[in-house]
Amino acid sequence: MRIDYQAKAEIAMLALKEAVGMQPEENLRLKGNLEQPALALDKDQLLQVATDHRPDLAAQRANEAMAAASVRQQQAEAKTDATFSASYERPNSGFLVLGV
Repeated sequence: MRIDYQAKAEIAMLALKEAVGMQPEENLRLKGNLEQPALALDKDQLLQVATDHRPDLAAQRANEAMAAASVRQQQAEAKTDATFSASYERPNSGFLVLGV
């Protein structure tokens, strides 16, 4: 695995040198300091950063947004189910009494 990673790193280095127009034999030198400054965040800020960047929570927030959008769509497309009808009927019934 080490040899594989080393080969990938060398390939990436050659691609970088090619991108900046350097010859493959030239040494690549970096300017400046690569150290990152210390973060001055308190516990609450670190917790907020952690919850903002968790992919599982992002997926759940997306699911919630989709559900809310679906509810809004159904409310916008909703129509009443009331049906009104009226009719008039003339009662025309009676008993035929013949000979009794």
